Amino acid sequence: MSVQVDLYTTPGIGEWDKPVNFMMGVAVVIGAGGGGGGAAAAGTNSIRGAGGGGGGGGFSICDFLDADVPDRVHYHVGEGGMGGVPESDGDAGDHSHFGGLCLAGGGVNGKVGTGSASGAGGAGGAGSHPGTAGGAGSHTATGTAGTASTRFGGAGGGGGGGVDASNNIRSGGAGGNSGTTTRGTALVGGSGGGSGVNGSPGGPATAGEMSGGAGGGGGGGATSGAAGNGGVGGIYGGGGGGAGCATSPTTTGEGGDGGHGAVLVVSFMGPAAVRKTPGMSGGLSG
Repeated sequence: MSVQVDLYTTPGIGEWDKPVNFMMGVAVVIGAGGGGGGAAAAGTNSIRGAGGGGGGGGFSICDFLDADVPDRVHYHVGEGGMGGVPESDGDAGDHSHFGGLCLAGGGVNGKVGTGSASGAGGAGGAGSHPGTAGGAGSHTATGTAGTASTRFGGAGGGGGGGVDASNNIRSGGAGGNSGTTTRGTALVGGSGGGSGVNGSPGGPATAGEMSGGAGGGGGGGATSGAAGNGGVGGIYGGGGGGAGCATSPTTTGEGGDGGHGAVLVVSFMGPAAVRKTPGMSGGLSG
């Protein structure tokens, strides 16, 4: 028996062709992470709400036989949601699928902070192992950390840090760690940024490793100068961190982008069938 492995990581639609002598296969799909929310821009001595972290993409696995699939199957690799610009929500992560057999949802976008409240974190994408939620932004304490993934789904991004009406600056929350990878280790979520500091990127899976990425850290708030941006979510499917806030749209942070998804197909092929010679009762004559 021989094995063929096809890994697709470029966002968009493509086609998988069934190999010759195909017997059975396994498909693994990971949805893309949601983008972190942008932050509010408000004047001194007012609430400046931070953005929420994006949710992690879901993870699904399925097996199938030769009769279950046609000779050509369409697949889709989800694109990570873009982080929100100042005073805007992030974008949701796109789903990934292999034909109609295997589907994993993208993470929900983080919400924008406002002049009265910080933004909520996005929910994780659906799948046999769902992604986890992003943390909420906060102007009263450190941004909420993204929820850690205990299995293979992407982890949520950390919430951004805001500023309260007394001009107290809050740091961003850490991105969620991923579950255990095929190497037996967890991917580490990005650290949250302090005052005016960007959140760190979430830990990515290594090439060919089908595991959900860690969440990006939330950006830190600021009362002077630029606030921190949210960290990008790790591949595959980590949620982006929420933005830190400042006093104007030109200095308020942006949310981190979610990590792209992936599609993996492992095919198992048997030996070529032996064709009988017409008129012969057995196989090939010797």
